[in-house]
Amino acid sequence: MASQIAVKARRGSLSLFRITFAFALSFVTLTILGVPSADARPVQASIVVDAATGEVLSASNADTSTYPASLTKMMTLYLLFEAMQDRRVKLTDTITFSKTAAGKAATNLNVRGGDRISVETAILALVVRSANDAATAIAEHLGGTEAGFARLMTNKAQMLGMSRTTFRNANGLPDAKQRTTARDMATLSVALIRDFPEYYGYFKRTSFKYRGVTFRGHNKLLKSFKGYDGIKTGYIRASGFNLASSAERDGRRLVVVVLGGTSPSMRDRKVADLLTSGFKSQRGTGTLIVERAIIANNTSEAGGGGLYTNGGIVTVSDSTLSGNHAHDGGGIDNNGAADSIGLRPRFTLANSTLISNTSEAGGGGMTSGGDSQLAITDSRF
Repeated sequence: MASQIAVKARRGSLSLFRITFAFALSFVTLTILGVPSADARPVQASIVVDAATGEVLSASNADTSTYPASLTKMMTLYLLFEAMQDRRVKLTDTITFSKTAAGKAATNLNVRGGDRISVETAILALVVRSANDAATAIAEHLGGTEAGFARLMTNKAQMLGMSRTTFRNANGLPDAKQRTTARDMATLSVALIRDFPEYYGYFKRTSFKYRGVTFRGHNKLLKSFKGYDGIKTGYIRASGFNLASSAERDGRRLVVVVLGGTSPSMRDRKVADLLTSGFKSQRGTGTLIVERAIIANNTSEAGGGGLYTNGGIVTVSDSTLSGNHAHDGGGIDNNGAADSIGLRPRFTLANSTLISNTSEAGGGGMTSGGDSQLAITDSRF
C-alpha cells in the first residue's frame, strides 16, 4: 500500500512538473508573440474635450500608455470612411472573408472563409457587434494584409497628432505593442466626428440584422444619456473596460474617453458623470469678437482689467484699451487653455491700442498664457 502511495506521489509530481513546464513554456510563447501579460493591471485614465475648440476640460492619466482594445476599430473605420469619401469604396461593395479573417476570436459574425458581406454590413458589424473577423476582413480588403493595414493605421495616427499610438492589428485583440492613450483616442474621436459627418450617424446604431440574427450593441449610454450619440466600446483583460463617447447638448459637443474601467457599469457611470460636469462648464467654449471698441478705466482683483479670456476663439480689432488695472494683465489677460485637442484656442489682436494700463504682477498691457495661439498685428502698447 505504501508502495502504491509512493508511486502515485511520484506520478503526481511528474504531472505537476509537466503542468508547470507547460505553463512556463506558454508564458514564454505569449511573451515572444507579444501578448499582454495576463496579470497586467489596466490603466485607469480619462479625458473630456470640447469637440469644437479642442479644449481639454478635464484629464486624468490622459497620456499614460495602455491598450486600446476594440477602440482600435475606430481607426479601422476612419480609413474605411476615408476610402469611401475618396470613392475608392462604395457602401454596396462586397468584402470577402479570408480563412484568416474568418478564424478571428470572438466577438465575431461566425462566418466562414469565402463568405462575403457588404461594406455597410461591415461598418455595422464593427460599430454594433465589434466583430473582430469583420475588422480583419476590412483590413485585408483595403491594405492587402492586416499587418500592412496596421502600418497604414499607425501612419494615419501620426498624421492626426496621435503621437503615442501604435497599431499592430485592425481589431484590438491582445498585442503587447498595440498601445495608445486617452488623449490620442479623444483625438481620433474628434477626427471621426469632424472629418466624416456623413458617416458618423452609424455610431448611433444600437442593433443590426445579419443572416436573420439580430445583433445588439454594448453602448448602453445611447439609450440612457440625453444627447449621447456614440462612439465605441472596447475590452480586453489587459485594458479593462474602455469607452470613447460623444454627446451634444444645446449645440455644444463633448468627447469623453474613459479607459480601464473595472466593469461596464462603472465605466458608463464615469462617462456619464464626466459628460454631465463637462456640459456644466462654460470655459472657453465660445467665440468673442471685439471691434471698434473703447475699454477704459476698469479694474480687476484678478486678471484682465479691460478684458479677460479663457480659451475659445477671440478677436480684438480696431479697439482701444486704456487706464485699466488688474493683478495680471492690466489691459488684457488671455489665459488661453491648459491644453487642447484638434484645435487650439486662438487670440488675435489687430489694429488696436493698449496704453496706460497697469498690473500688480505681469503684463501691464497684456498677458498671455496657456496653449493659446497668439497673433498681434498693427497694434500699439
